[in-house]
Amino acid sequence: IGADVIVGFPGEFDEDFEDTKDLLSKLDISYLHVFSYSGRENTPAYKMEGQIEKQIIHQRSSDLHQLSNQKRASFFEQYLGMCDEVLFESFHNGELKGHTGNYIMVRVQNEQDLTNQILPVRLNQISGDQMLGVLAG
Repeated sequence: IGADVIVGFPGEFDEDFEDTKDLLSKLDISYLHVFSYSGRENTPAYKMEGQIEKQIIHQRSSDLHQLSNQKRASFFEQYLGMCDEVLFESFHNGELKGHTGNYIMVRVQNEQDLTNQILPVRLNQISGDQMLGVLAG
């Protein structure tokens, strides 16, 4: 489960952001989609008091991206060494890419194109926002 979060909406005081960050750190979620508020003329929010400076928005976004990376790594660690079924969606230069049922992107080196097949994969390594594995069985 992930969460979408907007940072820097007008009126988001430092305490509000810290409360949001604290809540998100406690939730059992695996990632965040972080969006930075960007004012658009002729919208009600553009005219609201409490506009947040761009560098503060950038810092808050960076803070939540770091939290998201920590949550994703923690989520992935639960699956290291385990087998899970992967739906392979693409094949390019000897590499299959696909997703598990809980939306972990997995890469597998393989000579054969197994696109559109669901196969068991042993998840061996975390690589950023993906996992690397080998076909099992």
